Amino acid sequence: MCKVFHMVIISFIYSKIINNDTLYFFNNIFEQNLNKNGNRNEIYAYRMLQYKNSTGKWGGGPQKASLSSNLIVYQDELYHSTIYEGKTAIVTQDLASVDTIQKLIFKNVEAVIVVLHSIPSAGLPLNKEKENNILSQEGFESFYHDSLPLTIPIYFVKGEEFSRLIKSVGNVPPEHQDDYKLIVSSGLPELIVNPFAYNFQGILRGDPDHLRSDQYFLPTIVVLASYDSFHMIPALSGEFANNGNAFVVFELARIFSKLYSDKSTRGLYNIVFGLTSASNLNEYGVKRWIEQQPSLISESIELAICIDSIGMGNRNSKEDGDINENILYLQLSRSPKHIASLIDLFKGAGLSQGLGNGETQITPVHRKINLSDKKNYWKHEVFAKKKLLSLTVTQRPSPPQLAKESTILYNMDNEGSTSTLHLKTLKKNTRIIASALIAYIYNNSKIVDHSDFLKGSLDVNINSFESWSQVFANTNIMFPFIHEKKIPVSFSKMFSKMSEKQPEAYHSHIDDHLNNNRINIINGIYSIFENYLQELKIDKFTTDNSIQFYQPTQEVLQFYRVSSFTFDFIHLHFTVLYLFILYLVIKGKQSLIDIKNLFKSNKSTSKKTN
Repeated sequence: MCKVFHMVIISFIYSKIINNDTLYFFNNIFEQNLNKNGNRNEIYAYRMLQYKNSTGKWGGGPQKASLSSNLIVYQDELYHSTIYEGKTAIVTQDLASVDTIQKLIFKNVEAVIVVLHSIPSAGLPLNKEKENNILSQEGFESFYHDSLPLTIPIYFVKGEEFSRLIKSVGNVPPEHQDDYKLIVSSGLPELIVNPFAYNFQGILRGDPDHLRSDQYFLPTIVVLASYDSFHMIPALSGEFANNGNAFVVFELARIFSKLYSDKSTRGLYNIVFGLTSASNLNEYGVKRWIEQQPSLISESIELAICIDSIGMGNRNSKEDGDINENILYLQLSRSPKHIASLIDLFKGAGLSQGLGNGETQITPVHRKINLSDKKNYWKHEVFAKKKLLSLTVTQRPSPPQLAKESTILYNMDNEGSTSTLHLKTLKKNTRIIASALIAYIYNNSKIVDHSDFLKGSLDVNINSFESWSQVFANTNIMFPFIHEKKIPVSFSKMFSKMSEKQPEAYHSHIDDHLNNNRINIINGIYSIFENYLQELKIDKFTTDNSIQFYQPTQEVLQFYRVSSFTFDFIHLHFTVLYLFILYLVIKGKQSLIDIKNLFKSNKSTSKKTN
């Protein structure tokens, strides 16, 4: 009976060895926390921006996208060793300088994964990055314009997710980090052929019964912004670089839709609201928008107000100037003397809409346009080149720092486009724009007192900002990578019905649907416009091919904990010892006789040899 039992055990072990399941079998013996195929987990890894310009120059790394290698945590003191070669280097965000990346490339690492520990979120301050950090302006210039060779893929992962994935790695000595393997299964980056961009437009018609005898049509006011953004990590552009411009347009459309729905408060102006894309291609979307306007609108434009970055918190910036929550700049192409009355309206709004935090200073900045310069430093300059009165409302005292090459993506600020969206500041500045518009539209109308319009349901709703901020944070909003992600189907209808009177129910409903019934963000924006505006238009167009973008921007990073050489060595010895003991038990005394005979035969053989 004992022989039969042990024969069964030997057969079981043999079957495990044949099926490559010995690790799983001996797991309980050695308590190694290994699964049958290793302890595998997955998180998202976000690829650094990759594109090629018209001269054939690459930006953002090589064509290789996959990786499969053991990891090593970067440490300055171990730089002179050879342990980095052929491995994936893990670098924390604060150590991820341009110099560090260059060092690792020189050490022939297979890839670099940057662990992001301070991803900005709405309302939270952003720690100042080192000047030569990979996500700074200097990093952008180095990788995309100074011909810094990138022969390896660079990925970014969120710190919290990565910590959950490999909690023990940081405490493991470098010589034992071979127990961990990182894999990204991806082929060559794929060119996005003829990427599409989308512009949106809707209108609120003024009261035609009050046309003057010398008028054939009502004058038009344009309110325009871009809904897309830019970042070196495109997949995180919604979280890193959401400037809130689209939210402002949504709220202004809602407020004036209510005013224009009542004939007694319908203004004597048509108001056109627009959202454009491809802003990172020298405001290509704005140029396209103007070109597509019928003469009836383009010839009636009296004023174009462009909105750009009005929800930023206080911060210091060497290149772009300091950002102050209580200062708004009116970027102008005409002399302030020629539009003094308009500037006075904004100053009055800044004085009255401080929300208890004191007045907001309105500062006009005049910059003449050089018609020979093809670059558009501000959105309003596209209108100004058509000789239309226009301005850009912004918190920036000067344009975002431009890149060195005119054909390259340019609108990245010196903080790496990681500006945090401050919703209270965004609300205050939206009220200022709304108040100035109301004063402009109703200044000479039958409505004498319009100072209290922005109250109740006509006030700017910060709850709407919060909800849209959550949605955009989970969306790639960089052209041409905008895609569908976490946009509830019923979101737009709830926006108009619940955001004004039932904010709590509104947020609860969004949370319930956030992971269900998705539509893409293009349809979401269209639905919002549909709720408030008339004569909706969506313009789908392709851009020029001077810059070619590559995808994917997001991959699945697979993590394996594999057995080390030491474990395999011990495992082998225990297996041999166990089988030897089984042999002794099964054969009994005969096993001892066989062993003695074995040694005797060896001795006799050696004597004959001598």
